[in-house]
Amino acid sequence: MLPLFIHTSILKRQTTQTLTKWNQQDTGVRISRYGAHLFHTSYEDVWDYVQRFGPWHTYHHKVRGIVNGKDVPIPPNIETINTLFDANLKTPQDMEQWLESERVPNDNPKNSEEVALSSVGKRLYELIFKPYTFKQWAKYPVELGPEVLQRIPVRNSWEEGYFNDPHQALPTNGYTSLFEEMFKSQHITVLTSTDYFQIRDKISCGHHYFSGPIDAYFAHHNLPKLEYRSLEFERKVEYDTSFFQQAFVVNHPQAEDGDFTRIVEYKHLYNQSDLPDTVYFIERSKDDGEPYYPVPNQKNKDLYSKYQQLARQEEQRNNVTFVGRLANYKYFNMDQAIKNALDLFTTKTGIPYQITPDVSNLERIENLQFEPAIDAAGESDMAATPSLSSSFQNIVPSSPPEKSLMLPDWRQAVDCSAWDTMCATLQTNYLPYPFPYGVKLKQDLQLNYKPMSASSIPSEWKTSLQNNKQSLYEEPIRPIEYIFPPKVSKADRDACVEQANTMPWQDQLQALFDKNLVKRDNVTNMVVYTISDYNYAFDMLHDIFEMNDKVVDFAGSFFMVAIDKPTVDLACTYGYPIVAWPSATHSESTENLKMAVANTKFEVSLELVKKRYNFFFYEMDVWFIKSPKEVIQHFHARDQGEGDILLSSHQNCPMW
Repeated sequence: MLPLFIHTSILKRQTTQTLTKWNQQDTGVRISRYGAHLFHTSYEDVWDYVQRFGPWHTYHHKVRGIVNGKDVPIPPNIETINTLFDANLKTPQDMEQWLESERVPNDNPKNSEEVALSSVGKRLYELIFKPYTFKQWAKYPVELGPEVLQRIPVRNSWEEGYFNDPHQALPTNGYTSLFEEMFKSQHITVLTSTDYFQIRDKISCGHHYFSGPIDAYFAHHNLPKLEYRSLEFERKVEYDTSFFQQAFVVNHPQAEDGDFTRIVEYKHLYNQSDLPDTVYFIERSKDDGEPYYPVPNQKNKDLYSKYQQLARQEEQRNNVTFVGRLANYKYFNMDQAIKNALDLFTTKTGIPYQITPDVSNLERIENLQFEPAIDAAGESDMAATPSLSSSFQNIVPSSPPEKSLMLPDWRQAVDCSAWDTMCATLQTNYLPYPFPYGVKLKQDLQLNYKPMSASSIPSEWKTSLQNNKQSLYEEPIRPIEYIFPPKVSKADRDACVEQANTMPWQDQLQALFDKNLVKRDNVTNMVVYTISDYNYAFDMLHDIFEMNDKVVDFAGSFFMVAIDKPTVDLACTYGYPIVAWPSATHSESTENLKMAVANTKFEVSLELVKKRYNFFFYEMDVWFIKSPKEVIQHFHARDQGEGDILLSSHQNCPMW
């Protein structure tokens, strides 16, 4: 999360291991030493971030409660109402009608009691929410801000899930392992059993980030202390017992059940059901101890505002930023705490968090027995083709997956020249896209091109051509004024050519990113590239960049890989962002074009994956008639988390 050029020291007072890697020695059950921690989030950047530090497995949390001696789902759903009130609800409509009959209308609740009454009505409030809140906070809901009970969902169905977030999971190796992986960096130093306030004057840092209690930081100002609630855990062991209770977490909201809030039995997690014994923890809330929960009432909010003013002054004077639950005196779920840190990093550095491309097959791809068709010296090797194709057989299915048939179809965004098998009669003679540059050069050079059949011309093409008064079947006969892009200065052109001749292509690519000449598109988070030799570039270079900016809609996110010297010279003359493939440093032209493109496409794509860039590639003869962003976003959403890199190739060497 922190940039590598910053050295970070993390100070912790606790020395015990934290979560779920910790086993009970007498039972072998994996537990969470400091209470149940259940990760759930709707933030895609947070979900992406935590997956960097270890595997996760899906876990959808369900809670049961003992109310009036009856076992019911928490939060309340249809089963809860039927069990507690002898109702006969069956459908969401039934549940909604029941809730409407119970609710106390309130559009602007001022406290948690008003929130609960407006959400579930008085009967459920008195049975569940009011007594549980008092156990948890030692205050009734009327004494607490509305945010406390706004967190609790109510179901109008039979659904028992506690959370609504799309990502709900537990770290497979436990939270301890997760944080150990986070801290594995030469730029991070962790000090345990260390009191920050005893050593802070000895620490020389450019910036401090304080995540402890804010009132402890400013204790010397003699303001009253903020209120926190803590927890204590009473451990119980049952030998020769499969399970103590019916669920991982069972709440006990009512006072007659005891002074505890819930019982947590960790054996329900992590496939531990085969162990002969079980261990469970009875949780109680208390005022003293490790500060866990800020108490959100008006008294504490008013007091915190005074600490907040001190924090602003401290940041201006001493470069100290207050971050996290205790320093912000605000209840954060785990994902909210991480989101707070990621957003703060972006604010402080100006560097936005980038979603990690899926690299689950990267190691297998890197280990392929791959023989370049065009090697680094620009020499061709036609015999490489069988080796390349056979290398993929073990990781790529022999037939296209069923999901490839799903709409929308990317071909709806392109003209038929992109799929040669359906326009075979055109052979290699393509009608240039109705931008002026290619048409102009073909006229000047008296080149003929084959007209398309009317049925194969998309309506968008026809409209565009007709608006420009150009015939579909013959070369334009009226004079057309062409405004070519301005050429760059000779010094800039020479610098571009020099870079292409002397810098490894991987470094050229990185330079495009470092100088912001190519940036991730803000809608798809992608960059785009194509590959060209002079056979295409001489009359299509301007067209391809203009089409990308105006139609494909990836302005500023597009670059070209040039595979021969004339293409480098032409692109540098007009200042287009390019990467020169090694063969371009000495070759006037490239033979075996298909093999050169196949090799270059593979290597550049692999480099982008290594750099964790989302991207897509299109050939120089793919002429878009509208932006493919809708299609791209559709497949991104559909394939989220499936863990494969999609490979494709030219139609002459089909591969899925």
